Amino acid sequence: MGLRILNPEIVPGVGATLAELVRLVGLPGFYVTLGQTLLSAGVGLVLALVIAVPVGLALASSAWLRRLLNATIDALRPIPPIVLLPLAILAIGGGLGFKVTLVLQGALWPLLLQTSYGLRAVDPLQTDVAASFRIDPLRRLFLFRIPAAAPVIFSGLRLAASTAFGVSVMTELVGGERGLGSILAIAQSGNNVPRVYAITIITGLVGLAIAFFFGRLERLLLPWQEATR
Repeated sequence: MGLRILNPEIVPGVGATLAELVRLVGLPGFYVTLGQTLLSAGVGLVLALVIAVPVGLALASSAWLRRLLNATIDALRPIPPIVLLPLAILAIGGGLGFKVTLVLQGALWPLLLQTSYGLRAVDPLQTDVAASFRIDPLRRLFLFRIPAAAPVIFSGLRLAASTAFGVSVMTELVGGERGLGSILAIAQSGNNVPRVYAITIITGLVGLAIAFFFGRLERLLLPWQEATR
């Protein structure tokens, strides 16, 4: 009688997990489910980008504004989206708006802080030289400050993208919205252990794909950064 180290009811065999994974990705409805998760993550990320970059620019440009808003940012930033989930359900209900609101809460802060930090870290000599050539402030912003801060901003974008996907799955898992999280919750409640592991693997692979995509996008949009490495 062989020694069984792992309980198959808790940790299924590799074969059973891979078979379930292949079966899942072969279902047409699976891609609709995955698309629902990616849609809420993408919309929330775009909204975070639209809000974070202008606000980060304002914070980087105004010490007075930083002093005014630092306490508020420090109070709101550590709040995890899952804590706001009950309030979001009461205030918004379900649907895409509910998921996007929580994704925005999670993705906004890394992007905002990295944007502000990146713009403040730009070598002032660059802007001083541009000013000596009588280049107006708006052109200095787009020609010097933003390109110089772009690598730092992009690091915030990569982190925000990963956070957006994770929060989207979390809202589905806990809040019951449709997506990868919801089918994971159903599999868990039905004690379908191979499916739980299969969905977990898929979620990890999608997260890696998101990181790879934004890494490639950074190299495409910031070729000078790649040349300096």
